[in-house]
Amino acid sequence: MKIATDVQHRALAFIEACNGSGYSPSKSEVDLWLKEPVPASTWTTFTLGLPSSLLTSLLQPRRDTLDHLASLRWITGGPGLRLTELGRALLAAAERAAAVEGEAGVVVLDRADPFSYARLIGHLANAKEGLLVDPYFRIDQLMTILNSTSIARVLVSKQHKRSNEDRAALAVALDSPSLPRRIEIRATSDAGLHDRLIVGEDGEVWTLGASLNSVATTSTVIVPVPPAGADALRQQAEKLWSDAEQVRTTPPQPAELPSLSEA
Repeated sequence: MKIATDVQHRALAFIEACNGSGYSPSKSEVDLWLKEPVPASTWTTFTLGLPSSLLTSLLQPRRDTLDHLASLRWITGGPGLRLTELGRALLAAAERAAAVEGEAGVVVLDRADPFSYARLIGHLANAKEGLLVDPYFRIDQLMTILNSTSIARVLVSKQHKRSNEDRAALAVALDSPSLPRRIEIRATSDAGLHDRLIVGEDGEVWTLGASLNSVATTSTVIVPVPPAGADALRQQAEKLWSDAEQVRTTPPQPAELPSLSEA
């Protein structure tokens, strides 16, 4: 029997994390985090054909990380920033969890953990210019990947319900001059693409239990794959990548046909 709802569970876990570090959060502090656990983005939906000047204004985060932390009352001050008591309590809880994860080699992304999305992005940063395989990758995650990691390739799927809409939005975004760096995204029609993988630049492979867009609402784990299994998964991912279609707004031009005089 399910005793607590998802939101109640997240609230209880947040309070427990604070209490475990000797801090008792106020109702307003818990409410602030429940309403916006990660920085929101303004570019959740837009259509094809928008002018580049408007796209430039749309492709901006609503607030940066420090603004978000300040709004949650985890930090205070400026230009000299300081951790609040709440911030220190949550940092201590995060460090305790990180120590446990480091011993097991498995990264736990608990939906009730306010740092779960940050842990995931940090792990992606460790993959350097690697490959992210996420069938449900969407435009909402693109700017974070570009700004906070060096991931060079993302493989998505054409098979899920929203795939056409997601790929259209990504294609327009990739053409925007406001992107901080270049990244290649390809889409595969292979119906067997269900797993989420992180393939590091140095060859390491990790499985990711949930897509990036659901980490804030779903508990999952990042699991390192032993070398023998990693080789097979890496080869499979590279094969899917080589056969996949590049996501872009301008379709590839057909080969020029020979003229009648050349025929």
